[in-house]
Amino acid sequence: MGLIEQRVLLPGITVLARLVAEVRAGEHERIQGLLAEAPTAEQLEGFERLLGVPEGARTSELDQLRGGKVSISGRGLLGALERAFAIQALGAGRVQLPDVPPVKVAALARYGLSAKAPMLRELSAKRRAATLLATIRQLEVESVDDALDLFDLLMATKLLARAERQSERAKLKSLPALRRAAAKIARALGVLLEIPRGHGRDGLVGRDVGADRADGPAG
Repeated sequence: MGLIEQRVLLPGITVLARLVAEVRAGEHERIQGLLAEAPTAEQLEGFERLLGVPEGARTSELDQLRGGKVSISGRGLLGALERAFAIQALGAGRVQLPDVPPVKVAALARYGLSAKAPMLRELSAKRRAATLLATIRQLEVESVDDALDLFDLLMATKLLARAERQSERAKLKSLPALRRAAAKIARALGVLLEIPRGHGRDGLVGRDVGADRADGPAG
């Protein structure tokens, strides 16, 4: 009521939407500028090289690092470890990030993980640098997780299962020997059970010692 009395004209919804968009754009630009200044020039150069397509390849280095099909085998685990080491060598994880909301860094990483290399090359220099930094940091975490998951799966489905199969085969191979040993024990027990209780150590029937002395010759 007071606004009407004071003849204050409120802005329309389109004006408010434009003002909010301008504020958000300014915020994003400041965050991207802070992130772009965090890495060294050498690190940024390494990030930029990921957007190029190596000779003889069909995709950029970034696309290759972002993942692919990995076989559950020793060779696949070696490839996953090499991928993790290659991403870590870029040094994004060692960059000290400025005081920016983590959700904003995560949003940049999501965009960088989904966008193609040509789209990233078309970004402004600051936004491209910030996006690559956030993307590679996220890739560093994911590549280690992928290698650990593959190792766990390889142990469960390949190595432990193979050891269990070998153990079962060893048990089956040992069954004939166990049967022969059991037969020997059974025969030995049978012999022992057939011996009369009165038999002594020399196999003769035990006699009364006093009777033996009485039956012996006198003097």
